Amino acid sequence: MQTSTHTQAIQASPKLKADVATLDTLAELAGFDCKLFEIASSLHVSVDEFRAFLNETPEARAAMKRGYDEGTQRLQRSCEHHAAAERAQAGKRDARKQRPAASGVPCQTRLPAQFQRLKT
Repeated sequence: MQTSTHTQAIQASPKLKADVATLDTLAELAGFDCKLFEIASSLHVSVDEFRAFLNETPEARAAMKRGYDEGTQRLQRSCEHHAAAERAQAGKRDARKQRPAASGVPCQTRLPAQFQRLKT
């Protein structure tokens, strides 16, 4: 009895080897948060072949996890840096509002002469 090609188990592509270059590429692409189909495409294999490679090769799974973890850490550092810059900018804005003018009157309450009569 002959089996259909769809029911046969997919084996890892002979193109993929668990060498240093491939594992570094996996980690780098995973660090950029690439999806499985994007990584498979960049390695010139099908998604099924790539999944089979991951299932058969624990080093590849470890490289993918390392890459995703490094990408997450990089994103967190970037968010923290951006939040710190925003806090510093907000502090500068607050300091400008509270800084007294040369006359000793706060900048917020100084009005041009034509508007002084409008202030009650």
